[in-house]
Amino acid sequence: MHAQTNAQPALLTHLPFVLSQMPIVLEGLTADTNTDLSPALAVIASRARAEFVYVMDSDGRTLASSNCQQPESLVGEYCTFRPLFSVGSC
Repeated sequence: MHAQTNAQPALLTHLPFVLSQMPIVLEGLTADTNTDLSPALAVIASRARAEFVYVMDSDGRTLASSNCQQPESLVGEYCTFRPLFSVGSC
């Protein structure tokens, strides 16, 4: 779980933990489809003033993303190249 922002990065360091405690996120990790999760992430990203927020599985595949309606959507992409993937996998 990660938030990308143009604001000061330290302001959102708590967001992955907060997301990990949310029932909709936990349900999205085990569901066959994540139709409810991406719109919820869009609301969270807007309120947090983050460019986007996304949730990955343990393989690094993006399951849901706040930018799912945009051409540059991360949904289905593998984001193992992102530094937080390796940190979050520890």
